[in-house]
Amino acid sequence: ARVTLEGHADERGTREYNLGLGERRGNAVSGILSAGGARGSQLNTVSYGEERPTCRV
Repeated sequence: ARVTLEGHADERGTREYNLGLGERRGNAVSGILSAGGARGSQLNTVSYGEERPTCRV
């Protein structure tokens, strides 16, 4: 099985900062899953920054 981890951020900060933040968040979850036994080849991380919010406020 393969899992895609999506990193998101809100509109605070620059676009570049938010893309980096989303990537760091996704990588943090990837690290936790890897520590629990998931193989790196099963995990894909993508950052959407503020571009695709999971909810609108």
